[in-house]
Amino acid sequence: MNFAIHLADLFEGYLILLQSSKPVIHIIYSAIGDLLFSIMSSFVKLTCLTTDTRKVRKDAQALGAVNVEETQNLLSIHKIDYGKAALREIGSLESKTNLDAVKTEIKLCYQDVTLYLQKNLPYKLSILKDLQFFHKTNRLKEVSVLAVRRVATKVAEVLHGTNLTDLNKDRYADEIVRQFKLYQTEDINLDEELDSYSFWRMIGGMKDQQNHLKFDDLSKLARTCLTLCHGNAAPERGFSFNSTMLQNREETKEDTIIAIRIVKDAILHYGKVEDFPITRRLLDLCASSRQKYFLHLEVEKQQREFSERQKQKEIENAEAQKQIKEKLSEVQSLENQIEEETLKLAVADNLIEEGTGSLSSLLLTNGALNKSSVMKAQMLISAGVEKSKTTNSNIKNLKLKMKNILKK
Repeated sequence: MNFAIHLADLFEGYLILLQSSKPVIHIIYSAIGDLLFSIMSSFVKLTCLTTDTRKVRKDAQALGAVNVEETQNLLSIHKIDYGKAALREIGSLESKTNLDAVKTEIKLCYQDVTLYLQKNLPYKLSILKDLQFFHKTNRLKEVSVLAVRRVATKVAEVLHGTNLTDLNKDRYADEIVRQFKLYQTEDINLDEELDSYSFWRMIGGMKDQQNHLKFDDLSKLARTCLTLCHGNAAPERGFSFNSTMLQNREETKEDTIIAIRIVKDAILHYGKVEDFPITRRLLDLCASSRQKYFLHLEVEKQQREFSERQKQKEIENAEAQKQIKEKLSEVQSLENQIEEETLKLAVADNLIEEGTGSLSSLLLTNGALNKSSVMKAQMLISAGVEKSKTTNSNIKNLKLKMKNILKK
């Protein structure tokens, strides 16, 4: 646990930098080098991490190329920096075998972390390496002019056709280099409290003896580059701001959110509300905003009324469908009952037919009539007639009900 805390401390500075709200894209390359050096110097020999001629650390790209799996580049497990608290905890182990095993595991952890960083950190991006020369303390470095030329050429390609410049990329790069070389000779107060964006705004305002801006194009290029996102902090703050806007504003529409964000981002860009430029276009938009708002309300009202009519129509259609289903269900039930009554009517007819047949047979027989047989035949006929009468009445009533239902 103590080693994990020690390792986390090594990442702290770099992670805090990524969360900065100020422009830091021009120091990311150097920060990557610092991070790699901080971790690698804990278990890699210093000769692998510094230049041969000067005892200064290698840059990020050179550190990323160091083979941390090569045994001859590594410190022995007894010279590795484990952090004071972790080292004290390791020292409390009684068994030398356990002690060496723990140290070896920590060395492997250092290797895995470094290999992951070497694979995933963006130190191979040439634009990051070149942008570091827009830092106010790096203007006199040997390769700064070539780096600035590469940046100018790339930006001119990407922003071709914008209001950045009317020159082609080669002439634009030449002009930027001319201004940068002149900028290198200026005696400039490097105020530590002044962030890079404000610094380059100040540079852009410097004038020559003829009252012309000396570094206008260079300043615009630098500030354009400084707007490049250096991490997830800006999007995360954007999500947070959106969340704040939506609190207790469930009815806020997407257009409103976009409008608020545009205003917020514009104010952040210009620094202060009083620095926001009041243009004729802005005044015209403000003057017509009330009329547009009322028109917006009228459109919303019409849409709401249309939606309500559609909803009512859907309810009525659903109710009509429900009634039709109920009618069909009732009609089907009545048809089933009529079918049952029809079967009962057939039974009644059979009784009558059977009684009539028996009585006819008795009458045609010579000799005295059997009263018991006659009574039995009469009972069959009577039962059949009664059942037929009742059944016909039921069928009539059922058909009447069906007729009334179909009329509704």
